[in-house]
Amino acid sequence: MHTRLLLLVLCAVVLLSSCGGNVRWMHPDPTPELLIKAMTDLHGFHAYGSLGDEDNSLLSSEEAEKLLADTTLITAETPSFQFVSFSGRTISIMGYNPVYRLPGEDHRSPIIYRYSAELKRARYALPHMAPVSGSLIITSKPTEKLTLYVLPMARQQMVYPKFNGQMTFESFAGRYYGIRVFSSDKRPHYIF
Repeated sequence: MHTRLLLLVLCAVVLLSSCGGNVRWMHPDPTPELLIKAMTDLHGFHAYGSLGDEDNSLLSSEEAEKLLADTTLITAETPSFQFVSFSGRTISIMGYNPVYRLPGEDHRSPIIYRYSAELKRARYALPHMAPVSGSLIITSKPTEKLTLYVLPMARQQMVYPKFNGQMTFESFAGRYYGIRVFSSDKRPHYIF
């Protein structure tokens, strides 16, 4: 019995030593500097093309504010957009998504969304690739429920999906460009 255990330990030591210095005993946590960079990149106005790429030439922040104030101005050509602001550990997000699908529905509906929360924890979306892949999973504690206004009757129909406060801060080529949110239902679906 002791011989087997000794043999197992010896095999483990040989295996780990053959890996050299590349063995990671724990997945790293994002550094405070990385979180500050993510917040700096994401703070402000963002417009997105049909493929999800950021393109602020599609819409100005002034035009987007007018669309949020008067939803009847939104057309089928209006791109996705969002306003993101950070104040300390608090995040506020407000925006428009033209392709939201209500749970159980076959068709897509445009929505306006609002969310405010306190950031609690950050971890890498792909921890085994950290810090090469900079996308982050952010856990937040909602200070207000995630509110969706389904268009065209934005002020009449409100939806409060079950949302557990998890967001993904997306990055590409060293820059953060967007926030993704999925519902936490049994069958998660993309919200914005």
